Amino acid sequence: MSDWNSDAAFILALHLFPERFTKEEIQDGVTDFLIHAPNHVAEAAKLLGFPVSDIFKEDK
Repeated sequence: MSDWNSDAAFILALHLFPERFTKEEIQDGVTDFLIHAPNHVAEAAKLLGFPVSDIFKEDK
């Protein structure tokens, strides 16, 4: 989980001080977070026995 701590730190800083970031920094930081963090969180949940599912998947 600590592998993406800088991504999480950016999201926290953005939440607390959004005025300190340019649009480009926000886009880059959010993109980095979305590319990196979700798989780590999902795997940690699986290791602890929690189900991981696609909550946005449409029923067919």
